[in-house]
Amino acid sequence: MKRSVSVLLVVALLAVSIAASACGSGEAVQTSSGATYISFVGDLNDAGVTVEDLGEPEAPRFTAKVGKALAVRSEEIRVYEYDSADSMEAEAAKVAADASTIDGKPAEWEATPHLFKDGRILVVYVGDNAETVDLLRSILGDEFAVG
Repeated sequence: MKRSVSVLLVVALLAVSIAASACGSGEAVQTSSGATYISFVGDLNDAGVTVEDLGEPEAPRFTAKVGKALAVRSEEIRVYEYDSADSMEAEAAKVAADASTIDGKPAEWEATPHLFKDGRILVVYVGDNAETVDLLRSILGDEFAVG
């Protein structure tokens, strides 16, 4: 009986040790649902950026569960969150690679559109600020559509 308790204790300590070393490895752990509005704002804050919630975007171009406009470095960023990554991907598939059309209809932009996607979110930045584009790329990866 003492031997089996000792073996269980050693196995438990080994498991805790492995888990602790994995947590400290610096590797990002992402949930199965991927990026959300909340995690995106957290990533912006982690990058040292102040984020201001501007409410719902004016004239939203996308249908999503949540649509938010944010001020990031004095630039407006629109974030659309969907119920699932599949829903977001279906919406993103409607956008031409050059962002000239959405669902086959012409899309006019005030400046250069940069569209990003990750997890359950679609992020739109319309502007030409290289620092803002670089920030979004560092968090979301490259654009899936850009004008």
